[in-house]
Formats: sequence, C-alpha cells, structure tokens
Amino acid sequence: MPGRQAGGIVWVEDQPVPKEIIKTTRAFRERLLADPYRPAYHFCVPEDVGRPGDPNGAFYYNGRYHLMYLYKREGSGFSLGHVSSKDLLHWRHHPDAIGPGDGDHGVFSGGGFVDRDGKAVITYWEFMDDETREQHGDGTYKGRIFGIGIAESMDEHFDTWTKCSANPVIPSTDWGITVAKDQ
Repeated sequence: MPGRQAGGIVWVEDQPVPKEIIKTTRAFRERLLADPYRPAYHFCVPEDVGRPGDPNGAFYYNGRYHLMYLYKREGSGFSLGHVSSKDLLHWRHHPDAIGPGDGDHGVFSGGGFVDRDGKAVITYWEFMDDETREQHGDGTYKGRIFGIGIAESMDEHFDTWTKCSANPVIPSTDWGITVAKDQ
C-alpha cells in the first residue's frame, strides 16, 4: 500500500499516525496558540479529540450560532462534533451530534438548518467501513442500504440527536456509491 509523506515522514493512511507526526503537530499547535489572534477568530478542535475534518451544518437559532464539524478518533469512524457560540469568539462544546453506529462506519459532509417548529435537522453521508463492505459485498449491512441520512434534535440546546429511522433518505447504491473517501 503506497504511503504518504509529510515533513520527511512516510506513513500509510490506514495505519495509526506515527508518533513523530503527532509530536511535530503538537509543537506547531503550541506555536499557533501563542498567536494573539488565535483562537479568538478561529474555532479549534479540542486537543486529543481526533483528526479534525471540515466544518459542516452551520446554522443560527435563538441567539446562538451552531457549528458541526467532522473529526475522526483513532480506531473509529468520522463523527460530527457540535459547538455553539453567541458571539463567534467564545465556544460551548456540546455532545457529539452523531457518529458511527448501526452498521455504518461514520458520517461525512452534510448541512444543517432549523425548521419553523424549532427542530434542528442535519443531513450527512453515512457509509460503511472496508471490513463491513468486504463481509457484505452487496453494499448493504443486515439488509440496510447506505447513502444520505438525516438526524434531528428538538431539545433546547440541540444536545440530543436522533438518526431518522427511514435512513438513508437517499440511498446511494443506485449510483454504486457506498463509501466516501478524501484523496
């Protein structure tokens, strides 16, 4: 399996990140944290949460900005973290909105909004991991198809999210898309 190179260090993506990369990244992070403009103008994924991904599902409701962000913990699939802010400078961390489960290996990019009744809705890609796909080569898991999913929250701070029982609302097997991967 071909490896990638970063700062002279070669690693294989499906393997744990080498300790040298973690050490270098933490040193760079400390340098960034000393910058007087950071994190005042940039949201930062908390240390040791996992590999950060891109922001997703931002919306404004009832005086707060809400932001979902992708991240991946070592040994797990991608999850959507959740933070909110009144001023976009000071952030409150909420429990994760959604993550891997029920045969899927995590979630990927999506969007978010709040409907007229105050229900928050996020859309996202759900996909299975390589092992599950190899065991169930037909693009399903226990008869379950993957694709675009929806999760909803009705509580005051949007701390509790429920995946829609009708997921995937848009199945992906019609197009043969059962996995999403950044390259």
